[in-house]
Amino acid sequence: MKKEIRDMKVNRLVELCVMATLVAVMLTVCPVKGYGQEPSIPSSATDPANQLVNYYDAAKGYKIRGTAVLTENRDSQGHGILALGFGALIKNAKTGFNNTALGNLALANNTMGVANTASGAEALYSNTAAGSFNTASGFQALYANTTGKSNTASGVSALLNNSTGINNTASGNGALVNNNTGNNNAAFGYLACNNVATGSNVTCIGAASGPSGDVTGPATYIANVYGAATTGSGNPLVCVDSTGLLGTVNCATSDAQEVIQRLQKQNEEFQQRLSRLEALIANERR
Repeated sequence: MKKEIRDMKVNRLVELCVMATLVAVMLTVCPVKGYGQEPSIPSSATDPANQLVNYYDAAKGYKIRGTAVLTENRDSQGHGILALGFGALIKNAKTGFNNTALGNLALANNTMGVANTASGAEALYSNTAAGSFNTASGFQALYANTTGKSNTASGVSALLNNSTGINNTASGNGALVNNNTGNNNAAFGYLACNNVATGSNVTCIGAASGPSGDVTGPATYIANVYGAATTGSGNPLVCVDSTGLLGTVNCATSDAQEVIQRLQKQNEEFQQRLSRLEALIANERR
């Protein structure tokens, strides 16, 4: 019994020695930091495998191969910028505040434009000093924008060639892709309004909807409407009032609507008779 107790004490002592050794190793490799204490970041370091030089700079943030990849800056009023990606907001000055760039070369040429948001590689790439209040989401969205303001682009190459146009909205890959100086245009759908370049006040709804060439509105284009038949008879007429409101009430006088509905019904009866006649002629020929 005494031997068993002695063996247990020896084993316990060995375990404590092993644990003490492990703790000492851990403290050497990972020193304990006080609560809330930030770990020190070296001003420069070199990775032989990837040649990552000066990956942290106190003034510019994190860098890889000398290029800032993550930066955050503020002026005396608390206005700030946030950039994540190679060359994102790389030319931005402190007067270009409240900008956010996520993606390689996003807002790369912005200097003093304010309140821009670019999400996607090369989004708002060409934006300069006067381009402000723009939102671009997608690869090369609003790529060529220089001084255009208050534009919103969502989708690959949406508003790609816009340079000075203002108040445009494009949602969909290639929507308003060729718009350059046009203002107040709205496009929703793949390649919607893709032929509009300098025209303004044009609205396109649906994939590939829009004019066959550059036009100036007011003009609205909706895909899958022209030539699309409706089912049944007596469907109400659709009209647009002077404010642009679309509806079916008061689109025509009751007499006119009754005439149209009667003609529709007569046309249906005529089509039925014509079908029966064609069937009779086919039987006679047999």
